[in-house]
Amino acid sequence: MKKTCKMLEVEKRFGEPLEEFLYREYVVTRRSTPRIGLQIGIHSSNVGHWLGYFKIQRRNISEAKLPVGIKRPTKKQLERWYLEKGNTTVQIAQKLGVGENTVNRWLKYHEIPIRDNSEARLPEGIKKPTAEELMQWYVVERKSTIKIAKQLGDIEASTVRDWLREYNIQRRSLTEARLPIGVSKPTKNDLERWYLKEGKSTYPGICNALKKGTYKVQNTNSPREFLEPNTTN
Repeated sequence: MKKTCKMLEVEKRFGEPLEEFLYREYVVTRRSTPRIGLQIGIHSSNVGHWLGYFKIQRRNISEAKLPVGIKRPTKKQLERWYLEKGNTTVQIAQKLGVGENTVNRWLKYHEIPIRDNSEARLPEGIKKPTAEELMQWYVVERKSTIKIAKQLGDIEASTVRDWLREYNIQRRSLTEARLPIGVSKPTKNDLERWYLKEGKSTYPGICNALKKGTYKVQNTNSPREFLEPNTTN
């Protein structure tokens, strides 16, 4: 496609190739298509056609609202600021000179998961653990919520408990929390068999059954706690 008479007329009037004029006005100075159209005496839709003709990429709505000199960050930049460095949407917005809602739209556009309230309150540099990580620490290694909180950094144990609920990881009861690593709370059937049918005493009988004779307790009434209702910590 050759340049139209109007294109050639504009080039003659401004004394430069039309593609260079459009690139400078639209990309560098970030003027809108209506403003460029008024300047050269054509409709803004024609300016849009010319941009396409010269393969000058058009701005989308969110980019068009950005202040002069501000460009929409790439997905990699957003991931580095938001995911790796842990910057909040407010911090990113202040860095770029835009509104927080604009940053949220960018995150959604690039399909970057937005942190929930518990994650947003985390100190900079601290990341929310995955369900697998919490399962390993809390269930397998039997660490308390307080120890997990200290392990992660400057956060509260209540935050860790919120994550356990979110991931549907069952909390330990008070009696389970006091058990040594490797010892599980017995079922009702186990206790009934040992205590009622076999007539074992709480100590050392049931204690030995729980850990094959190696489970030692400071409080000899510990097995009795299994026989009584208890609340979850």
